[in-house]
Amino acid sequence: METIYGAVFDHKTETPGLGAEIKEGFFQEPFKGKKISMAAPHFAVVKGGAPTTEYSVDGITGGTITSKGVGEMVDRTMAIYLKYFQSAPKAQK
Repeated sequence: METIYGAVFDHKTETPGLGAEIKEGFFQEPFKGKKISMAAPHFAVVKGGAPTTEYSVDGITGGTITSKGVGEMVDRTMAIYLKYFQSAPKAQK
């Protein structure tokens, strides 16, 4: 329950060539195999070129607001499920 198996994003009002690139494979593919931390922050989208960890992916150059928004969305959404993940029987983890 800590491994990301895939991620698909889209936003119809993003700037073409910048924030709209969240729907492209080069942005979505790096999420595969990453981890969701059971402690805050759960996951991060970091500024382009910054080092990433198993709990983060590289953001979109020129799409800083969108990159931050994706990171916040993943973090906020996962926080809803955190109590469930922490209470799940160990056999399911």
